Amino acid sequence: MLDKSAYPLQAWGNGHEPLPKRFYLPAKPDHIDSRWCCWVNLEEVLPLHLAAEAHWQGMDESRACTSDYLERASEEIGGLCGGWLDHEESHLLRQYLGEPPLPCLPIYFIALERDGTYSEPLYIGITSSSCRFANGHKAALWLHDDKYAGYRKVLFRAAVWFHDGTQYLPLEWMLPHALAAEMLESIESQLIYDYQPVMNERKRANDCATKPIDIHLQSYAGSDFIATRFLVP
Repeated sequence: MLDKSAYPLQAWGNGHEPLPKRFYLPAKPDHIDSRWCCWVNLEEVLPLHLAAEAHWQGMDESRACTSDYLERASEEIGGLCGGWLDHEESHLLRQYLGEPPLPCLPIYFIALERDGTYSEPLYIGITSSSCRFANGHKAALWLHDDKYAGYRKVLFRAAVWFHDGTQYLPLEWMLPHALAAEMLESIESQLIYDYQPVMNERKRANDCATKPIDIHLQSYAGSDFIATRFLVP
């Protein structure tokens, strides 16, 4: 089970950790080097036919939610500089603003399940907005093939985390935003090239990663769909 209370914003909101400096000091661009590590954490699983009803949030939406929350938090407690919340401030923010927003889940895996056994990923994709599944998905059409009858079609959703040598940060906090978008595309490319999912028409023949990075893939979705796995460029 994934302990989301340990996430940076959640730990700050509970008064257990300081607010990451990138939220109250002048913005600096991130430079990915050999110190950086990446995690792709599978956090949610649901039936594929319910995908359109899930809470989908792109990176831009996630950034906006985080910025809005921190702006309101700053107004409530008189500024964010210093980073730490005392017990009274923590209680005040939870009472009036609720919990800090969670990171988005921009990577998804489509697979089959029968009798508790999962297939390898049939499709790996990324989403940059909340309308990715609003009008259906081509993989769902392919799954109507008779050879997939008798299987449960499932969707796994994953967050992308980094450690820059000093702190953890989800993908959408990366600066500039164009770098975050490129990293998302590059990570998708690494995953597709490694797993070779049969329903992905692009990126299987060649490794298209523009910014290859060591990836640690983990599942916290309560299944053995994907065991812990390391992808090394």
